[in-house]
Amino acid sequence: MSNETNNTENVIPGRSQFATFFVGEFQFGIDILAVREINRRLDTYGVPGAPDYVCGVANLRGDVVTTIDLAKLLKIEGDEGEVDHGHRVVITQSLGEAVGLRVDRVGDVVTCDASDIEPPPPNALALDLQVLKGVYKSDGDLIALLDVEELLQLDATGGRVVEV
Repeated sequence: MSNETNNTENVIPGRSQFATFFVGEFQFGIDILAVREINRRLDTYGVPGAPDYVCGVANLRGDVVTTIDLAKLLKIEGDEGEVDHGHRVVITQSLGEAVGLRVDRVGDVVTCDASDIEPPPPNALALDLQVLKGVYKSDGDLIALLDVEELLQLDATGGRVVEV
């Protein structure tokens, strides 16, 4: 019997699941089907000439994974000198490539009805609104739901890396 699970097994029609995480004081979520795994630590190797939001590349069981600092990409202020012990890397797949999103901490998996997701406000974090699928209110908290494919097309200036 395989240890691998099929992420589509638990999908309920009309409902979505999101893996949540924090960057600074902000809570975000991405579709659980986009998450391959979450790691405590990846040894990354710098890439000369890469943008400052690229932490580097890592070898994850034979796959080369580009790791992106989500705080830098989204221009979220934080403690630059803070020790890196608590960070996690959310491994996702984008355009056939494994990509790691460095986050401050991981939250829970939330399940919600599509009708519970509200459109993003026009001034949402001063982000390119294409990266936001919407906003979900959970127990008084707001979770900004990110579109991974759109997110990974941003660059740190807020422009698009790849024009769609």
